[in-house]
Amino acid sequence: MAWSTGIYVTQPKYSLEQQVTIIIHNGENDAIGLVDVPPWTIKNAQDEIIFPMIRSHMAKMLDPHYSTLYFWDQKDIHGVQVPTGKYVVSWEKYKAAFEIA
Repeated sequence: MAWSTGIYVTQPKYSLEQQVTIIIHNGENDAIGLVDVPPWTIKNAQDEIIFPMIRSHMAKMLDPHYSTLYFWDQKDIHGVQVPTGKYVVSWEKYKAAFEIA
C-alpha cells in the first residue's frame, strides 16, 4: 500500500494508559522538513490542545517515501493521564482521529 503524505495512528481505539503510536509519512518525491519537536499536536473533543503546549524548534528532514514514529503516553502537559474520549492528532493540514476508551 502506498501511503499519502500525512499523519496516522496505528489503531482507531486505544485502552486507557496504552501508548499511542503516531506516524508521519512523506509520500512526496522530495524531502520535507519537520520543524517543531514534536511536530504534531493533540486536541480533545472540545478542540483544546492537550499536548504539547511548548515545542522546541529544531529541524528534522524526512526523506521521500519514509515515515517517522512518535509515541504519546496519554499524559497532558502536566504529566496527568487524560480522560477517555475522542482525540485528534494533527500535523500541518493533516489529521487523524482516535479514541481512548
